Formats: sequence, C-alpha cells, structure tokens
Amino acid sequence: MDSQQFRTPMVVCAGSPRRFSLVSTVAEATDFLIDHRAKNDCAQWTDAMNQCAGAEIGTNSVASAGSAFVLALRAAGIQIDTTVLLY
Repeated sequence: MDSQQFRTPMVVCAGSPRRFSLVSTVAEATDFLIDHRAKNDCAQWTDAMNQCAGAEIGTNSVASAGSAFVLALRAAGIQIDTTVLLY
C-alpha cells in the first residue's frame, strides 16, 4: 500500500550528534520509530508503532497514527516541530 501523508509534515530533532528528520508519511514515522526504539521503548512508543502499522494496512486512521507518533516523541523527550510549511 502507498504511504499515506500526514496533514502536516513534522521535523524531528533526535540523535547524537543532533540530526533532523522530516517525517511526512506513516511509513516514514514507522521507520523512525523502529530506528529509535532501543533508546525510547515505552508504552507510548509501542502504541505509536501499533497505530502506524494499523494505518499502513487501513485499520487505523492516518490522523490517529500521527497523534500517537507525536505523543511518543514527546514522552521520549524528542523535539518535534509540527509547524513546517512545504511549498
């Protein structure tokens, strides 16, 4: 299934040294969650992974996956900017 776009792309600041990632699809959010799970394994992180997986197969909405992704990042103390405008 094609990746589904979030309504607003998100810039995520994580890693050492500081690295920025642009996350604009459910697939990109899933990849980010998987890549950073070892250091951020918590209930919100697991929920976000489940929400994104469900959105990929159509059982969850893209909006719920995006919300869960943001909650997981905030719970892990990862900076996120959801005000990015792409032209």
